[in-house]
Amino acid sequence: MKIAERILLGPLMAGIWLSSPAMAAKAPLSDEGLRDEAQLIVVARITRIRIETESSTYEGPGNWDWAIYLSLAVESVEKGDFEAKSLEARCFRIKSRRSLTEYLTPGGHDPIPEAGTRVTAHLVKGPESWHVLEPNGIVPISNITPPSAPIAPSSKPGASDAKQVAELRSGYYTYLLPLEVWLLVVVVGAAILAVAGIIRKRRNLNRRLELTGSNES
Repeated sequence: MKIAERILLGPLMAGIWLSSPAMAAKAPLSDEGLRDEAQLIVVARITRIRIETESSTYEGPGNWDWAIYLSLAVESVEKGDFEAKSLEARCFRIKSRRSLTEYLTPGGHDPIPEAGTRVTAHLVKGPESWHVLEPNGIVPISNITPPSAPIAPSSKPGASDAKQVAELRSGYYTYLLPLEVWLLVVVVGAAILAVAGIIRKRRNLNRRLELTGSNES
């Protein structure tokens, strides 16, 4: 391996090692906090999960989220005015970010239970749909409790994520590597080219001097 290649690959590999994203987790809300912040609270059963790729909730262009829409069959309303029997509520998880610093935003909702799970959903009105309060606005009640059974709002059996949510790829960079590493590559590459140019000129100069000395002798 040439010296120039070693100079380039060293910082590049260090940048890749340092580029493992560190997501900023938003502190879970207490039961009281969920109730205070929610505009609508419903007891419902998740009937369907729909997943889309959408622009990031927090960051600008080039940053992407998994938008996870839960279809909810409403059983009762605990807070707010809502008369329909169903609604769709949006959760999200990070899909990709452009840079290391853009990962320092909330990472989305947890948990996002499987279809069929009975939940208490704490919601706020978004521009186009209801949004689940971050990060723990979906509180599982049970995945087997019949609708007529008594409800314990504080019950949190710790339901795991739905299978299709758990399988989502996350923690990636939009442009393969974070922008900070690409900047490092550009800077180091420019320095290597500059040094290589100087070395080439000195070699050419030495050759000319050697040829001149040979002709004189």
